Amino acid sequence: MMRTCQKCGAPMDDGAIFCSNCGYQNASAETADMGGSYSPSYGQPSYQTPPYAQPVYDIYDKTASFDPKDISENKLYAVLPYLFSFLGVIAAGILAPKSEYVRFHIKQALKLYIMQAFALMLTALLCWTLLVPFAGMIFALAVIISCIVAAVQVCSGKAVIPVLTRKFSSLDV
Repeated sequence: MMRTCQKCGAPMDDGAIFCSNCGYQNASAETADMGGSYSPSYGQPSYQTPPYAQPVYDIYDKTASFDPKDISENKLYAVLPYLFSFLGVIAAGILAPKSEYVRFHIKQALKLYIMQAFALMLTALLCWTLLVPFAGMIFALAVIISCIVAAVQVCSGKAVIPVLTRKFSSLDV
């Protein structure tokens, strides 16, 4: 006689511990006899990783492509473009001209500011409408929040492409 999963009701083989449909552990007398290879705190044998628990990689995190020494020496310069707009871009370019890490963050900040400039121009052209200026203010707020998030990531030593510029990520290093 075939068993069914206690959680989802899917049919299970007699010797199966985990449901192949939902991954739920169906406890039985056989699981108690597994000895040292069974880890009750996680509910799965310690030698087995479930097929649905694959490692997650952030394709927008480019931190590994930079030298850790470059990152640690140039964090201060890399945060300038996000905090001080175009003046920060110029200052970072002058203070750390050879740093790839700083150059990456200058590119990301410039993308954010160019997008914001286009949104402000569109808002100015269509200022007689009610909806466009409101949308422009929301987009400007989103750019400011993206800059703050990016500055925090720089302080953590990361090089992550901001959410608003990810459509343009094929242009990056």
